[in-house]
Amino acid sequence: MDACPVNGGWKSWEDWSSCSVPCGGTGTQTRTRTCTNPAPAHSGTDCSGTGTETRYCDIGNCENIARIGTATQVSTHPSYGAADLAIDSNTDGDYSGNSVTHTAHKIGGVHWRTLTFPRPIYIDSIDVYGRTDCCSEKIDGATVSIDNQVIGTLDRRRGFPIQLTSIRKVGSKITIRAHGTARSDIPLSLAEVLVYGAFASN
Repeated sequence: MDACPVNGGWKSWEDWSSCSVPCGGTGTQTRTRTCTNPAPAHSGTDCSGTGTETRYCDIGNCENIARIGTATQVSTHPSYGAADLAIDSNTDGDYSGNSVTHTAHKIGGVHWRTLTFPRPIYIDSIDVYGRTDCCSEKIDGATVSIDNQVIGTLDRRRGFPIQLTSIRKVGSKITIRAHGTARSDIPLSLAEVLVYGAFASN
C-alpha cells in the first residue's frame, strides 16, 4: 500500500538578522523559515508562500570613533605636530594652537599618516580638517585609503571639513598619503580627522 501524501507546513519564522549597516543610514534585515513542519513527503505539496522576508532598518547616525584608533605618521616635525593631534577632537587649523600634525621634511619618501583600529570597523564617512594659517594647499591631491584601497582624494578648495561620504566599507586602517613623489617632499599637516562609524559585526 502506498503511503499517504504529506503536505508541507511552515515552521515559525527565525529571528530577524542584524541590520546590514550598523549606523549611518538605511539598511536591510532578513528572516527565514523552513517548510519542515512537516516536510512534504510522498508526493505531498510544498508550502505555499516564501521562506524569506526582508525589511528596511535604520539604526541612526554614526559616531566619531577616530580616538579609538592609534595614529602614526612617517615622521614628525622637530618643532611640533605629532600624529595623534588629528584625533584630539580639536578642529582648529592654526599651527600655533598646537593641534595640527606636521610631518618632517626630507624623509626620502612620500609623506603619510595612518589611523589603525584594534579590529575592523564599519566606516560610513570621514571628515578631514587641514591647516588654515598657511600652506593649506599642500593637502590638495592627497589620497585617503581604507586597507590600501583608495576611496577619495582631498581638495581644500571645497572648504573644511573635506567630507568623504557614503563610504560604507569595513576596514581596520585608514591612510592619508600626500600627493606627488618622494622627490616632491610634500609634508602632511592635518588639524583633525573624524571617522564616523562603528565596530563591525563579527
